[in-house]
Amino acid sequence: MKKTIVLLLGFILAVLTAGCGNSKTEGNKKEFYYVPEYRELAFDVNYVSSLAASEDTLYLIGNLWDEDTYETSTKFMAYQLSDGSYKEVIMPLKENENIQWLFHTNEGKLFAICSSFESNDITGEYKESYELAELSTADGSAISRTDITAAFEAIDGFYMQYGVMDDAGNLYVSDGSQYIFVIDANGGLLATISLDDWIEALFVDKDNKVYVKKWGADGPEIRPVDVTAKGLGEPIDAQNIVRGDSYNQKHNRGMETSLLISDSTGVYTYDFETDTAIDIFNWLDADMNSDNIESFGMLADGRVWVLLQEWQEEKTACFPRLRASFITMRHLHWQQRAKQ
Repeated sequence: MKKTIVLLLGFILAVLTAGCGNSKTEGNKKEFYYVPEYRELAFDVNYVSSLAASEDTLYLIGNLWDEDTYETSTKFMAYQLSDGSYKEVIMPLKENENIQWLFHTNEGKLFAICSSFESNDITGEYKESYELAELSTADGSAISRTDITAAFEAIDGFYMQYGVMDDAGNLYVSDGSQYIFVIDANGGLLATISLDDWIEALFVDKDNKVYVKKWGADGPEIRPVDVTAKGLGEPIDAQNIVRGDSYNQKHNRGMETSLLISDSTGVYTYDFETDTAIDIFNWLDADMNSDNIESFGMLADGRVWVLLQEWQEEKTACFPRLRASFITMRHLHWQQRAKQ
């Protein structure tokens, strides 16, 4: 079986009500509907392992397994959301090196956390190292590298589960259970924050504040990351940030509100100041399984893109079906499929 990568881009396409109405029914109607639009791609990879988004470009790291040589190659891919053009090249990585995370800054720079290992078959010794690399947005090659291995000395065998970058270029990375490491743009360790429990998310909001989501005594808690105090702040009042259960929640910076959030139900905006959540659309409207959602985001013009990864057999891909109410609306098909 091969993994098929489906890329969904949604647009606001139709205004429901042309005029003003006074009835309660009309007042409850949404002004806009989001309708899925797709375009077919042909990246030659088995799956995508990391992704970062700029205003108009998705940068992806993909892996391709060669059944003849039993080797895996890593590919750098850049996809233009405006016109659908893309490029893919083999990344010139070091031996036994992997890309663990991608970050894109407001200044247009692309960074990655790279891990590599050395092993001694005789002594059985195993050594892993980490570097913060600035990558070329043209081909993914490393412009500069900074060794950040020392930042993770508190953990034996660090594995990155979460990572975000703030506007100052500071990295916040975590194994999800023991520590959050805050590393500056030069690779220096600013803070090691101990965790007393598992965290479910690490994210940055519109105002450049970094938060974690974790489980407290009374349910989900949202706590700010305090670099100066080298700890987590007190839980904030954000009762409406979670709708029902928090399964599959993903958090992105908002544009007009604090956050753009995806969960098992759909996509919605959330504002910390007013503790208000507003629905954008439901996954069922696009006949999509939220379990397959890898990443998502919103563009400046209000479009929402979604990257899904799901298993497919043979050459047949399972495409999302549009509901009958969408048939009269303009739609295209975006889709990224691994070559068979």
